[in-house]
Amino acid sequence: MQLSIIIPSFNTKELLKRCLNSIFKETFKVSFEVIVVDNNSKDGSIEMVKKDFPQVRFIQLKENIGYGKANNMGARKSQGKWLLFLNSDTQILDRAIDKIFKQVSSDKFHQPKADQPMAEATSLAVGCQLLNVDGSIQPSAGYFPTLCRVWQTMIFIDDLPFIRDLLRPYQQTRKSFYIKKHEVDWVTGAFLIVKKDDFETVGGFDESYFMYAEEVDFCFRLKQNGVKVLYLPIGKVVHKKGGSSINGFEAAIIGEYKGLISFFKKYKPKWQLTVLKIGMVFGALLRIVLFGIIDWRKGVAYEKALKSID
Repeated sequence: MQLSIIIPSFNTKELLKRCLNSIFKETFKVSFEVIVVDNNSKDGSIEMVKKDFPQVRFIQLKENIGYGKANNMGARKSQGKWLLFLNSDTQILDRAIDKIFKQVSSDKFHQPKADQPMAEATSLAVGCQLLNVDGSIQPSAGYFPTLCRVWQTMIFIDDLPFIRDLLRPYQQTRKSFYIKKHEVDWVTGAFLIVKKDDFETVGGFDESYFMYAEEVDFCFRLKQNGVKVLYLPIGKVVHKKGGSSINGFEAAIIGEYKGLISFFKKYKPKWQLTVLKIGMVFGALLRIVLFGIIDWRKGVAYEKALKSID
């Protein structure tokens, strides 16, 4: 078995059905299995998968255990040499899995440079080009959060023309960035391919993160162990993220804030955590004022995010 595709799901019946259909329609050149880890859905997802996709391995949980823990459980049951972590709200287009797997599994892609011994052949984790439902490019990669990078984002410096081209932001939002291949610090967990050996070496996803920022933490540990993280704009995957609704936007903002705090608690000195929170409070206040003028619902979301900073 070359590839195990692991999909955590929670009450996403129709999206999951579309996702599974697209996998089997668009993937031909890889020997793969699909593992759905269901976080106790109540919308008929369980019955749909068992009826329409009997070839899918289904893990049914008694409660919603979160993204990272569900992925870890799927990985433990997997048989593939490589793992693809895929969100249930994605749709595979343009033979994306075939194209990316052909690249990452190629010996030429992993061979060391001329001055490196064979033992240092490259290990990889890879993300791909994600699209919004309207076909526009969706930001899906970036660089590890530092005080400087977080403050740049909070006070809109990385949105300024010319200046933003010189920066390596925490989350890269410049659409032109996503046209070319890049080595990055992290890629989104909506579509993330990694060798199972490398996944197990770093202990999988940190289960203390319930949702949001798990992939940043995961990629941080991968890079500490010498694994390169690449963004490859080959193949296309639509990601109908929850941010398309105001409830999804609110959850994403609060999740991002909590994820940043968890990351700094884990890897940074205490004084940096304090400065981080000051920056987040300042950034939230700026956005409450701004969105209070142009979109009050987003302003309310940032008010709730502000209250989540403890």
